[in-house]
Amino acid sequence: MESGKPTYFVSKCTVTYVKKDNPAYRGCPGKEGSDAKCNKKLMDEGNGNYRCEKCDFHTPTFNWRLILNAQIADDTGEVYTTIVGEQGEQLLDMNAQDFGALLEDKEGSSEKEYEKAISGPVFKEFILNNRATADTYQDEQRVRIASTRIAEVNYAQYAEKLLE
Repeated sequence: MESGKPTYFVSKCTVTYVKKDNPAYRGCPGKEGSDAKCNKKLMDEGNGNYRCEKCDFHTPTFNWRLILNAQIADDTGEVYTTIVGEQGEQLLDMNAQDFGALLEDKEGSSEKEYEKAISGPVFKEFILNNRATADTYQDEQRVRIASTRIAEVNYAQYAEKLLE
């Protein structure tokens, strides 16, 4: 695999673990009047406002953005993949705003709901479209995998494909 050049592949795999640390962040909603969402991570100013470095503006509002690290396994082994945005919502079967509310209150009354949401996809099978990229970090080459599409397994269709 060439460094920096992505390789794309599809796999039927089982989610074996979802990391519980930093599964979501407060994302920039974009400036008023702008249709485009920035989605960059906001910096908490400590006074109820958040600052976007890219858009260079302050706001009390934000959009929760999912950035899940999940361990997936298939017949060849297991690997960690990054699942963001809509794919994360699909994996958790919950929208990002609802998950963010659970995340904010995970030490309180929502602890059980948070644990249920984050462990919900464990041991479920999915068809994942993935992008693998090799890069070098501290003189060590590593492969990073990001899932770009998630689909439920249609077992009848999958069995026909295997028979071909």
